[in-house]
Amino acid sequence: MAFTLRSYNGHWSRISRFKPPPIEVYVGDNKKFSGRKYTIKAVIRHPDYGGNVTGRRNDIAMLYTKVPVQLSKSVQIAEMIKPVDVNNLKDTCYVAGWGRLSRKKKILTNTLHEGVMVMTNPKDCRSENSSFSEDSDICMKRFMPKLQTTANGDSGAGLFCYSNARSRYVLAGANSGGIGYNLTVFSKISFYSKWIRSVFRKQRNGDFDTGDPNKMIIRSI
Repeated sequence: MAFTLRSYNGHWSRISRFKPPPIEVYVGDNKKFSGRKYTIKAVIRHPDYGGNVTGRRNDIAMLYTKVPVQLSKSVQIAEMIKPVDVNNLKDTCYVAGWGRLSRKKKILTNTLHEGVMVMTNPKDCRSENSSFSEDSDICMKRFMPKLQTTANGDSGAGLFCYSNARSRYVLAGANSGGIGYNLTVFSKISFYSKWIRSVFRKQRNGDFDTGDPNKMIIRSI
């Protein structure tokens, strides 16, 4: 799961759910702002997001395009993790993004980069970040032989782990943010699967209302 986002206001902005946000999504290419362009119709943020108060709790959102994304050889659906996969994942996982080439250098890449990360003890993240929750978060560390990790600009990137139960890679997490130079917190997709499916149902019914328009936020990158 990798795509490029573009916004024209450059900051957090609250929007009415009746007004399309100025955000575009580019899919189907590993070059930034290349591939096919789609306009975002709605962004559904988790109703209990606590980014301004409790760190990164419930740090997950869903994007909807105005028209369906066309599948092709280079655009495929990422398979979401299922209950049978939860306790059958390999520790080594993959992540991809257009973030900084290092956490020290403020240089963003124009080409999609892939990295390998390894699951580690949740206590490692909790000791550094009190908002970390083992129930809703995944703690990953850099892959030491290659020293690969995430950096600024990689937020939202999918974490793909191999399921021994189904012999395939599944979408297990979404990048929430880094802790120092070694650790990264990912929102655990399995924890939010019920909410994700509820949003799918609302989408099919044409209802994007979260119950509170102020809880719909667009993040520009």
